[in-house]
Amino acid sequence: MSYALAKVRRYATEFFSWWFGELRAVTPGRLTRMLSPPVNELVLDFRPPHLSLTRRNGAAERVLGAIELDAVDPDHGRALLQGILADIDPRQMRVSLQLPPERALRKVVDLPAAAEENLREVLAFEMDRLTPFPAEAVYYDVRVLSRDAETKRIKVELMVLPRAAADPMVEQLRLMGLPPDALTLPRRRPDGGTGTWRLSLAGPGGGRRRLISLPTLLFALAAALLIAGLYVSLDRVRRQAEILDQEVAAARKEAEEGRRLQEQIEKLSGEGDFIVERKRARPPVVEVLNDLSRVLPDDTWLYRLRLMGEELQVFGYAPNASAMIGLIENAPVFSNAQFRAPLTRDQRVEAEQFHVAFRVAREENPAHEGHP
Repeated sequence: MSYALAKVRRYATEFFSWWFGELRAVTPGRLTRMLSPPVNELVLDFRPPHLSLTRRNGAAERVLGAIELDAVDPDHGRALLQGILADIDPRQMRVSLQLPPERALRKVVDLPAAAEENLREVLAFEMDRLTPFPAEAVYYDVRVLSRDAETKRIKVELMVLPRAAADPMVEQLRLMGLPPDALTLPRRRPDGGTGTWRLSLAGPGGGRRRLISLPTLLFALAAALLIAGLYVSLDRVRRQAEILDQEVAAARKEAEEGRRLQEQIEKLSGEGDFIVERKRARPPVVEVLNDLSRVLPDDTWLYRLRLMGEELQVFGYAPNASAMIGLIENAPVFSNAQFRAPLTRDQRVEAEQFHVAFRVAREENPAHEGHP
């Protein structure tokens, strides 16, 4: 798993190196100089007993002067350096101390490819086995020379500088008011060219100084643009989702209102049908009176009628009121006839007063069945 991660990291590094290289090639020179200005560096080249000072600004170099360290004390050395750096402020520059290559130990080490993921930590752990020094007694740096995918092994170049060979000189320069930021040593590359080992004095074990370069800046800019694009896309999707939610809520509200209106329509329709059915179930009063007039004898008269629902109550006089129940029951539209009050004889009209109640129902007409 570690080897796979290291392989992915290596391929990603190579890809971005190529990509930023191509990007640098098409970037205007003025923009490149603005984004990645030349490093203004003061190089202190120590060749015992001489210390020469060179100002380096990009590809341009200017020798400022030299002093002999063995012949001066710190105060005298401070004065000499101030004279050489009269028009230069070292605090605005990167100061590096370049030491002779013979003071360092170089070693090629064969390691498992999985070690590339934490290469410096692995070599720090193995330092006392690979060199005569423990990790805390040296400045060191490492570079990968080759990788073998079949055997899953890598070869690395380890450079070790004992602190005892550098710290006295660093302390002397500090006392003279010119403390270095990093140590440098010449390095021969595998392709035959020359390079430089750069060891930072900022932390244990040293290491290459990390500066903001154009690729790093462009990568950060690309990452910022990617994040901004994702944010804008997500914000657009969020706003579209909010609009859809509002439209769905409005449609749901309209559907709910439509459902309530439909229920009201159905309710009112049901009530109307109920009234119509009740009206159809009850025969018209004219028909009831017509049927009642056919049933009653001619010598019978009524002075009051009361129709409540399907019940009809009649009040009147008849010579033979006791026969009223039979006459009414014989009619097809009347039923359940009964007296509601006792019969009384009225001597003035020589007739019996009666109060009869009976049920009235619509007569079914077979000829109209199946028609509204």
